[in-house]
Amino acid sequence: MPLLTWQRGRALREMHRAMLACHDSLFRYARALSRDPAEAEELVQECYRRALSAGRRPSPADGDEVRRWMFVILRNIWKNDRRARGREDGLEAAQDVAAQDDQSSPETLLLRRALQFEIRAALDSLSEAHREIIVLRDMEGLSYEQIARLLECPVGTVMSRLARARTQLRGVLAEVVGPESRREAHQ
Repeated sequence: MPLLTWQRGRALREMHRAMLACHDSLFRYARALSRDPAEAEELVQECYRRALSAGRRPSPADGDEVRRWMFVILRNIWKNDRRARGREDGLEAAQDVAAQDDQSSPETLLLRRALQFEIRAALDSLSEAHREIIVLRDMEGLSYEQIARLLECPVGTVMSRLARARTQLRGVLAEVVGPESRREAHQ
């Protein structure tokens, strides 16, 4: 086998590994955007299809850049699909609660599910821009710079939008918790 063919095959395998390492994050982001697990799977599948057929790709050695690139592809697919359908779906930005411990009591499981529901409802009450910024920063752990490149806006805009989103989310969650719980927290 010629050396050039072997090197291309190796680079392609490395790129595939780097792209697959993004799968869970891509699915969470797609689910937050689409609000539907089945649609999220389709978005992720289309994202991989387009990424694999792309002529220009980032270096597989730079995992953060591959991840950002995959997020951009996914977001563009979602935006184009949404625009084509004329839908005004927002984005859901609550992560699934961590895998349930087999030894958790029924009460604990019920409380976790209730908390998950309340957080999703609070996030759903935010504007699309605020939900998206919280998902990218607080749930997916992207840096301000990565988010700025993904959303094509200045880093300062990312920081101020995130601060406003967090303030708004705290206010919504404070209403859900109620005055009794707030008093207990201050004591």
